[in-house]
Amino acid sequence: MAGLFAGKRGVEGVTAIGFLIIGLLFAGIVSLGIVERAWSDIKGETLEKNYIARDIALLLDAVYASPGDLEYIYSMKGYKYVVEIKNSKVTVNKPGGKEQNAAFYAYFDGGVKEEDKLNARFFPIPENPAPMLIVIVKKDGVVSIKENA
Repeated sequence: MAGLFAGKRGVEGVTAIGFLIIGLLFAGIVSLGIVERAWSDIKGETLEKNYIARDIALLLDAVYASPGDLEYIYSMKGYKYVVEIKNSKVTVNKPGGKEQNAAFYAYFDGGVKEEDKLNARFFPIPENPAPMLIVIVKKDGVVSIKENA
């Protein structure tokens, strides 16, 4: 823009106004993100997502550490979040939510080979009156996870 008006009066002013507009846009975007995060904290969603992620991760740690076979059913009744279990990490987020607002918690995967690691994604359906259940089964040292609505 300055090249077009080179040598003219006020060129520095045009450049300064451009930087001011860009700065205001950037400040607006950052402020929106801060307000959205604060609103999520006020409503208790952040705490709830962290609780679910930590609870499932600790449960998976216990399943991997337990001797023998077992089956555990985890109820997601009343929760409206997406649970993703992948690469030794439990992620909980709102459906269609932004990744930076998700809750993460890691768990020990029992030394499973990379190609055998869990890759599960669960979508609770709030309109469904039946609880969405996450079924964790350990049979002969192999852990599998599935959903049961």
